[in-house]
Amino acid sequence: MRIVLLLALASCKHDDRPCEHGARVEVRRVDEDSPYMKKLFAHVGMDRTNAATDPAAIEAGIRADVDQWSHDTKTADGLPLERKTYTDYYLTGDRAAIEKYLAALGPEYAPPDDHIIAVGKLDNQWRTYYLGKPLLPDAAIVKTFSGIDPIGRPFTALKLNSMGKVKFREITKATVGHKLATLVDGVVVEAPIIDAELTKADSLPVMAATKADADALAKRICN
Repeated sequence: MRIVLLLALASCKHDDRPCEHGARVEVRRVDEDSPYMKKLFAHVGMDRTNAATDPAAIEAGIRADVDQWSHDTKTADGLPLERKTYTDYYLTGDRAAIEKYLAALGPEYAPPDDHIIAVGKLDNQWRTYYLGKPLLPDAAIVKTFSGIDPIGRPFTALKLNSMGKVKFREITKATVGHKLATLVDGVVVEAPIIDAELTKADSLPVMAATKADADALAKRICN
């Protein structure tokens, strides 16, 4: 499913001091079309019914899958330039089963030092994300709050200090057309596709299933 990252608008005064973090927050780009994930995908295998072919994956109830999306690049004046298609390879199944399966693979399947494999919730199951290095430091977050966006969706907003605002805008500019993951204590809570540079962003928004979930996440990140 394509998810669009929306700018959470709020008018809230704050200084540049980081909040008292109760949870570790990371922002990392999802590395799609990666040779590493293609290799892992091939190891797990996929038959004509989309089931795994590796016996260990079958026993664990894990399968390999792909997420594909397209994005139109544009000229400086906003005219369509080129349409690109991206493929995100991942594993899906029970969280504990995925983590156990990955841990049991040989060293030839260890991710490079500058990448990690993290998991996030996908409907009633979990899925993997192949992620690059952290892009935004914890210290950039000075406040959290929850709300409802204009189309009725709950969200948690992570207010950024002056350094964080500049950095986040640079991150979104460099990530247009790609997925950008937000992790809380090592778990992916959201990984939307960035449709455009967020030139006026002063917050990192994270969509939630319910307002209660949004409230809980806000409190969990900044106590």
